[in-house]
Amino acid sequence: MNDEEIVALRRRKRIEFLKNIIMGFIFVLFTIPVILNLILIQEVRTLDNNYAQLNGSINNYLEWQKEQILLAEKAKQEELETQKAYEETQKEAETVIEEEPEYDPVLESKALHKVFLTFDDGPSGNTDEILDILGEYGVKATFFVVGRDGKAARRRIRRIYDEGHTLAMHSMTHNYSKLYSSIDAFEEEYEAQREFLHDLTGEYPIFYRFPGGSSNSLSKQSMQVFADYLELHGITYFDWNDSSGDAAFQMLPKETIVENVLKGIENRSTSVVLMHDTDAKASTVEALPIILERLQQMDSVDILPITKSTEPIHHRIKVK
Repeated sequence: MNDEEIVALRRRKRIEFLKNIIMGFIFVLFTIPVILNLILIQEVRTLDNNYAQLNGSINNYLEWQKEQILLAEKAKQEELETQKAYEETQKEAETVIEEEPEYDPVLESKALHKVFLTFDDGPSGNTDEILDILGEYGVKATFFVVGRDGKAARRRIRRIYDEGHTLAMHSMTHNYSKLYSSIDAFEEEYEAQREFLHDLTGEYPIFYRFPGGSSNSLSKQSMQVFADYLELHGITYFDWNDSSGDAAFQMLPKETIVENVLKGIENRSTSVVLMHDTDAKASTVEALPIILERLQQMDSVDILPITKSTEPIHHRIKVK
């Protein structure tokens, strides 16, 4: 190989080398953007994923914040309602404390002698006149009524209640043989009359008088059984320690009735007077104004209705 060929060979090698360098450079120039592009795409995907996660976290946080705000508002509302309920309760309690206690004429009375006029067996055709007389003298009494029905009877019972007299029970039928035949029969009458009077007045009666008194000997059962029944049901029963005597079959003169009522009044601190409100007791009605006048003329005497504060008068129950 001569010198020219050698020179030509070297030139081709240099040209080939330069060509390879240029091709490599061109390859690098094209490869780097592709690689960078791929890296960028990967970064973008990573950023998208991170953004999605961040966005989810933000949404979850916002939802949590919203829930917390709602819970706080609910708690605040409940606190306000609780405070309001407490304030209303306090107000009611203060109102109860500030309310005047129920007036009880027996407690208010300072008289040495307390007289309780009681009328059994009504209502009757004489009830209105008895109420008129009591009203004229400004006196309240106690009426132990039976379960007499009918428009007139209902009106009279309602008038007794409306005019401030004490309305009490005296059995539904006043039939001794039926009423005292058994505790079941007694309970049946008690419940019937209790509801009967409640329907008329809106209040349940709390006082009772046994027909014939707790010492009667006509009951087939021991009267203690019936007394225990009333006590169990929170009912106070009253007998009497002063009688007008008008229970007698024969009508007494009004003067006798007046005398019977007034004797012994000044010797007792409490006098529960037995009188009757039936159609046959005209002389009782005639005696009533005289009795009231005489009582009101006595020293330290108050005529009162039976109340929760009245000392019960009980007869001695006969043991069977």
